[in-house]
Order: sequence, then structure tokens, then C-alpha cells
Amino acid sequence: MAEWIYDRSGRPQIIVDDNRFLDRSGNKTMGWIDGTGTFTLTGQHAGWFENGVLSDLRNQWAGFTEDAAAEIPSRPKLTQTRPIPDICKSPICPDFEDPPTRPERGDFSTIPLDYFFDDKKPLAPSFYEDIQGV
Repeated sequence: MAEWIYDRSGRPQIIVDDNRFLDRSGNKTMGWIDGTGTFTLTGQHAGWFENGVLSDLRNQWAGFTEDAAAEIPSRPKLTQTRPIPDICKSPICPDFEDPPTRPERGDFSTIPLDYFFDDKKPLAPSFYEDIQGV
């Protein structure tokens, strides 16, 4: 069943449907789920998705489903809801790389959900260095 993933402001941003993530329109597959691992369209590890919580490579929360309240102590109030659009047919799933060891859970991620599965934007560690001076 398809459902919204909300960002750190409580806005619905991307859709999770079975083993994949889609954009807001439901017309473009953005990433994949394999076990608890999340992956880009080309199979690169992007983070984890477990109990309705989408975490980045540093295991920081990037998004959450409506039912994930218990997993996020500082969860924001949902600011809006949207109906789920018609979902496009699933493309062929790539082979996935092995995920690294999962770090300790952190707070909210600084990665916008629109960039989470983008192979062209390296998200770790340079994304963090660029925006946080890490």
C-alpha cells in the first residue's frame, strides 16, 4: 500500500510503495528498498527504511510515514495531507551494493527528501561538509 513520507517540517514529500520510493506525482521511481536498506536507482546505498522511518547514511532521520510516531521522539506535527496519486508501473530493479554497518541513530538529517536518492548529488560525506562545515 502506498503512503506518504513526510519531511522534517511534517509535509508529504515522497511516496513509499512496496519496494520503492516515488516522487510526489507518483510518476517517477526515485529509489528502492531491499530489506531495511534504501538504494538509488543505480543500486547505490542511500540509507535505511525501517518501521516507517527513512534514515540517511549517517542514520539520521530524513523522513517518516504517518504511523512512525513512536520511532521519532521529536517528530513534527503533520502540516498537510494529500491524496496518493495514481502510481506508475515499476521499472526493473537494479542489483544493490552491500550496505555498510549502520551507525548509531542521530537526530533529523539535513538532506532534503528531493535529493535523498539523487545519484548526481553526492550526499555523504561531501553533502554534510558543504552545508555543515563537517
